[in-house]
Amino acid sequence: MSGTRERLYLDAARRAGLAVPDDWRSYHKDAFPHYHVFATMQRARKDAAKKTVFASARIVAKVSAEETKTLSLYHFMQLGFDLSSRE
Repeated sequence: MSGTRERLYLDAARRAGLAVPDDWRSYHKDAFPHYHVFATMQRARKDAAKKTVFASARIVAKVSAEETKTLSLYHFMQLGFDLSSRE
């Protein structure tokens, strides 16, 4: 994964109020559950537009840490997580 894209994910996550790791290459997912879910879903759609990335971070920020462990991709999509490509 491109360091540029990962920096975008970190920036979007921070702006949404998510706790983010110091090193995106090596972190424990249980310590950063929201970031882990957000970044994992973003990595599956490398060509997402910036505004979509930021909107998706805000959606993940709205769920509880426990929900990040139990909600399915379908549920995140129901909340508004956009899996489309560039606009």
